[in-house]
Amino acid sequence: MSESLNSTKLVALCSVATIAASVASTTMLFYVAQSRGEKKRAEPEEEEEESQTPAELAADDEADLLQKWLGQGGDDRLAINPKTGMNKYNTPLAPVEGSIRRSSCTSNVPSKFAFDQGKRTVRMLLDASGDQKSIYTNLARKIRMHLCSVWGYRPDSSAINLCPSGTDAEFIPLLLALGRAITNPPQEGAGGVFTVIAAAGEVGSGTVNAAMGRHFGTVAPNVGPVREGDNLFDWEGVGVRPVASTQILLRDYKTGALKAPGMADAEVENVVTEALTSLGYGVCVVHIVIGTKTGHQLPSISCVNRLVRQFGRRVVPVVDACQGRLQEGSVQDFLDNEMRLRW
Repeated sequence: MSESLNSTKLVALCSVATIAASVASTTMLFYVAQSRGEKKRAEPEEEEEESQTPAELAADDEADLLQKWLGQGGDDRLAINPKTGMNKYNTPLAPVEGSIRRSSCTSNVPSKFAFDQGKRTVRMLLDASGDQKSIYTNLARKIRMHLCSVWGYRPDSSAINLCPSGTDAEFIPLLLALGRAITNPPQEGAGGVFTVIAAAGEVGSGTVNAAMGRHFGTVAPNVGPVREGDNLFDWEGVGVRPVASTQILLRDYKTGALKAPGMADAEVENVVTEALTSLGYGVCVVHIVIGTKTGHQLPSISCVNRLVRQFGRRVVPVVDACQGRLQEGSVQDFLDNEMRLRW
């Protein structure tokens, strides 16, 4: 399965959990005992600790290591607050008895089943000595094949990129657009990439910064502390001007009323046309939000198809799949229409 940025059909998928649990439930679990006002149980009298068997000690080590790994490789949203034992989404990194399920997939309290799978994966990696890379590669391949099976699309027609979050996945279509802007500069204008953020305010809070090639948090993997909003690229060194963007609202900013579908589509078409003509940008990334948290879409598929017919490869359509709130079979339909997906 090709994963080059020049792939015609590029799928950006997010995986917030560890490899063993990345295709598990897309629901958020919260521990709510205290919010229910439950009384604390009386502390039991201290007893002498029973000695643990070697197997039990090993299991504890695997659990600790798994929790450590689950909190790494992303941004500051995954970091655990030492006072609460939870991250910014108010979820811990280990199963909690008495948790309840809520209809969000932003963050998960691991189920016991998923956590046990994760511990087995940790043990497998530890036992592998110098062969961890091939095991990791094989596990990632299995996740990709499983996603193909679940979502019903052909693995030979798409590249799947596993990312720490949907916000990180914004960098994938941006890189594709930059590649096109650099290798095929416009005959007139300064070139570069323009990005259209649809349904602004109803997508992730870091979307705008990520789509513009900027740090969207205060911590970056393998880097450490960063300043939110700083550029990821040396634009002068790359040879293109910095990414510009505009945000298209789903609702009237004064009344909160939904815009008429035709009005929102017209806004998108006017912005893209201006960016690729009078403003002289080489490529425009157009986000299509399929199912917002309030159940709406912006812009329409017909609107984006019109832009692609007019400007060809200068338009990069990106479907924000909104945590998989899609109709069955729609993933392959989007790919067949040369659209990239992220969720």
